[in-house]
Amino acid sequence: MLLVLLAALPLAQAEVFTFASDPTAPAALTFHNSSTLGDFQGAAGFTGQLDTRALKGVLTVPAAGLVTGNGPRDTRLRSFCLEVARFANIVFQVTGVTGDAATLQSGAGSGTVSLQGALTVRDVTRTVTVPASFSYDGAVLHLAGRYDLRWADFGVPDPSVVMSTLAPDMYVAFDLTSTAAPTP
Repeated sequence: MLLVLLAALPLAQAEVFTFASDPTAPAALTFHNSSTLGDFQGAAGFTGQLDTRALKGVLTVPAAGLVTGNGPRDTRLRSFCLEVARFANIVFQVTGVTGDAATLQSGAGSGTVSLQGALTVRDVTRTVTVPASFSYDGAVLHLAGRYDLRWADFGVPDPSVVMSTLAPDMYVAFDLTSTAAPTP
């Protein structure tokens, strides 16, 4: 009898949403900084997943794919600052979610959350909390937010050159839409 009752209950499914950059769409992951020559924005490709039941996930940014639209600046960013030959990826490992986590787990509605986890840039990992908003459109999850950081906190050498001094503070903004329906 117990087996019949258990069989009638709906099985909890893991809701794993996949995110990936789309080269034909506007940048969904950007970074912003200021210099003596003015403010600038860069963009980055990425892949990631968020399991909304377990409240865990990962976002991986290939460091060689960061671009600002200025060739010499991009070369210095990749070779000197990020040393992409040694440190291929920037990784945000989500280890927990607070805020409207129950709504996020429900698979419907919208709200705000804090994504907690470990951000690794070069060979430095820091515990971070990233505020974000989310909304569902059917089986599609939309996630957006911003994280302020000091690049020196991650061991990134000062990229300033004689003609242009960069501010030590910058921010990363994201506006992600899942590219696939949840995985059962």
